[in-house]
Amino acid sequence: MTTALDSVLGPLAKQFIEKFGTTIKYTSKTLSSYDATTGTVNSTLKNASVKAIIEAVNRSATTSGAPSLSKQITIAAQSLPVAPTEGDEVVIEKVTYLVADVESSYSGDEVATYNVGLVK
Repeated sequence: MTTALDSVLGPLAKQFIEKFGTTIKYTSKTLSSYDATTGTVNSTLKNASVKAIIEAVNRSATTSGAPSLSKQITIAAQSLPVAPTEGDEVVIEKVTYLVADVESSYSGDEVATYNVGLVK
């Protein structure tokens, strides 16, 4: 159920990021069909140019060997047709990054922004 805060904060987050953000190219890999004959899932790529707030991240490598984050971006939820997922691609100034982490920030019952961790 949409709350009064959702009606205000979601559009406000999008307006703020549209005004002060940087244009990025976001490629979302969404599941489209399952081929029962081969047992594979075919995915389609959906490209979108959206605005994002870009932050430099200085996280060291983990002891498990997992890659450390290169950048973190904040995207308004209303800017994307589907939620970001790990493995999606982001291009910032001709450099391609992979989505490694996604955290949702809620304005009430709905997501207002996505905080997306990126690796090269």
